[in-house]
Amino acid sequence: MKYRGLAVLMCVLAVGCDFDDAFEGDGGPGDASTLDGSRPDGDVSDDGGAGVCGDGTRSAGEVCDDGNTTAGDGCAADCSAVEDDFACGPPGRPCVRVVTCGNARIEGDETCDDRNTVAGDGCDADCRREPGWVCPVVGAACVSAR
Repeated sequence: MKYRGLAVLMCVLAVGCDFDDAFEGDGGPGDASTLDGSRPDGDVSDDGGAGVCGDGTRSAGEVCDDGNTTAGDGCAADCSAVEDDFACGPPGRPCVRVVTCGNARIEGDETCDDRNTVAGDGCDADCRREPGWVCPVVGAACVSAR
């Protein structure tokens, strides 16, 4: 009987401090949300509050949230869409430009981009200049240097 209080305390500590797993988003064993507010299945948490675009947490109604409200960086200024030629990863992280050969832009490790992915025309299928060709204008056909 002398150590009964200590035994009860040890049992409580062994169980843990999270006595009520019924609250969604409390981080308890039944909670599937992650720290960024998204869920492992790709859904976003809906805590009932209105989301704020630019806070780095993808809330209900937001397609993306890269942590700011700057247009042209991959996520629209109002978080309503991922901008063309971009991909957005986890909320709060910057979106990245997707390198696409054939889009008339020199991106990544491309050395030419003639609006197609056909080899043998001076700019190959990976947008690398082929030997014996010059590609003076981005988006235009390359010219034989021979």
